[in-house]
Amino acid sequence: MPAVPGPGCLRVDLGLETLMMVVGVDPHEQSHTAVAADELGRKKAQKTVRARRDGHRELTAWARELAPAGRTWRWRTCGMWPAG
Repeated sequence: MPAVPGPGCLRVDLGLETLMMVVGVDPHEQSHTAVAADELGRKKAQKTVRARRDGHRELTAWARELAPAGRTWRWRTCGMWPAG
C-alpha cells in the first residue's frame, strides 16, 4: 500500500524545471548582495558583488546564467534620504 501524506500535507511533483526565478538584492554603498529563489521560494544561490559598474555586470551575468528563461528583480530600499 502506498504511503499517504498526513493531514495538511500536499505532495507536488510536477517534474518541471524552475519556471520563474526571483532575484532579491540588498544594496549597500560598497557592495550588493543578491539571493535567487525559485517559484516556491527556495533559495537557489547567493552572490555578493562590489557596488560598481563591474559588479553590476557580474550580477546581471550571474542572474542570466541561473535563469536563462527570465527573471524578476526585487531591490530592497531603506527609504532614507538626506535632510534638507
